[in-house]
Amino acid sequence: MAAQLPDEVLSSLNESIKCRELQHQQTACLLTSDLFSLPNLVLHGTEATGKSLTINALLSAIDTPSAIIRSKECITTRHLLERTLTEVQEALGDNAPQVDGRCESISAFVVQLQRLLEDQKKFILVFDNIDRQREAAPTLVPALARLGELIPNLTTVFVITFPRPHLFHKPGIPHIHFPPYTRAELLNLISLSPLPLAPPPSASPPPNPPTFTQADLDYLWPRFTTAVQDSLAQPASNTLPSLRTLCARLWPPFIAPILANHYTPREFSKLIVRNRHLFQSEDSLKHS
Repeated sequence: MAAQLPDEVLSSLNESIKCRELQHQQTACLLTSDLFSLPNLVLHGTEATGKSLTINALLSAIDTPSAIIRSKECITTRHLLERTLTEVQEALGDNAPQVDGRCESISAFVVQLQRLLEDQKKFILVFDNIDRQREAAPTLVPALARLGELIPNLTTVFVITFPRPHLFHKPGIPHIHFPPYTRAELLNLISLSPLPLAPPPSASPPPNPPTFTQADLDYLWPRFTTAVQDSLAQPASNTLPSLRTLCARLWPPFIAPILANHYTPREFSKLIVRNRHLFQSEDSLKHS
């Protein structure tokens, strides 16, 4: 049941989306195996844990035609179903069968989807954030989970936050969990995109601006992000986007003494003492 994804492609996926190697391997194994056809797959985990990034990158790396439906962007169930038909038709290209595209019911949707996919060897359909679909009837997700029974060449992937009991009304669906990043993983990820040792674009440059090397930034940035994470992390920055936002807010005032030639980037302890109010005040957490 090994994945058919080439090792170099999987390595590239691991390089572009860090700290999710196990999830990449599991997802690739289930979606690219030639030994079986998987009707449904669930990717679940809290926000900002790499679910959508992983499925997007994987589908871009394989030859199987696919479509990703952003469920949160659909106002009603009918909107979701009609957009799904449109996206599937676009994914199949100019040779796609022509369908009406209007869906008064899930039954009409299934009939049109069957016609679109009747000549396809395999198709992967992703419903991203389907558990946040607006105005969704309780029967919507169970109905979508049955598509694989009616269309054998279709694999339906559900990207959700939390797999509630009886959400699918169908046992035996493989689930892949994307756990929250650990402290070490968060710091590793945020270290990959350091902010510059420079004043904000909107600020006037100082009269005698100091010069810095990449080594100065490499020394200061990880120590700064660690201080932010340890001082203000729980619960304000327990996700990667919130930690990035918090670091971006605190970085300009933190490095202001450096830009004013009061300290060097290597005097981290003195900078912490000088800027201790940044790490003690709850004002830093506003709008996080």
